[in-house]
Amino acid sequence: MVSIIFIDLIRVITAFCFLGFAALKDFKTREVSNKVWIMFAPIALILTTVNVMLTNNMSVLWLMLFSFAVTSVLAVITFYLGLFGGADAKALICLSIAVPVYPKIFQPLLSVASPFFPISVLFYAAMLASLTAVFILVSNIAWKLKSGREFFNGFEGESVLKKMLVLFTAKKLKIESLEKNPTYQLVERIIELSDGKIKRRLAPFVKASDQQADFGKIKHLIANGALPNELWATPALPMLVYITVGFLTALFLGDFLFWLAINLS
Repeated sequence: MVSIIFIDLIRVITAFCFLGFAALKDFKTREVSNKVWIMFAPIALILTTVNVMLTNNMSVLWLMLFSFAVTSVLAVITFYLGLFGGADAKALICLSIAVPVYPKIFQPLLSVASPFFPISVLFYAAMLASLTAVFILVSNIAWKLKSGREFFNGFEGESVLKKMLVLFTAKKLKIESLEKNPTYQLVERIIELSDGKIKRRLAPFVKASDQQADFGKIKHLIANGALPNELWATPALPMLVYITVGFLTALFLGDFLFWLAINLS
């Protein structure tokens, strides 16, 4: 007879295999085929359904459904805010189908696990992304010290908040480097005015689908002295790598926020 422990193990292994494959593709190309999620979702649903049938506990079923609903809503919101790509959102939704609650076969090192396992994964992924933001800020400070130039020359009308966001999420890149590196995306809107002048606006949350850089036009403007040779660009973070690492961290370490709340109470 198939045991709950065995199904739990298969669910975890399945989730890790799909996430690991997607993370590898994301790291190399920043693109993941929809076929991955089309395969992952039904397999995850079957395994979780078997788990529910073996558990035969309505409370567990409702907890799983609630976890799936909350995770899905968060995934969609982060996607539409431009914080996540489509593949990242789909990965979280599929994970919430495969492992909606913490699997019973594991005992986390912190001895505390959130019942909403995918939310723990999302928390750790966000922490890793935050570390990347710190690295980008340090890189920008180093650029400033080395070059002695202003960060936002030509952006005097932009808000302090936008400038701070850009300092944590984007770097100055020469147009040649930006053109050759598809993992970076321009976060400047270059507007040609009717009098022939150029207006530059910061766009820290612009999606890749919303803006495709016209490198020919940009090079022409640089050659004419209308634009500097270094523009603000943001790296497309390999969030699926962070999600996969977050998955393993949540699995073996447990939920840090729950642990912190318990120890501070």
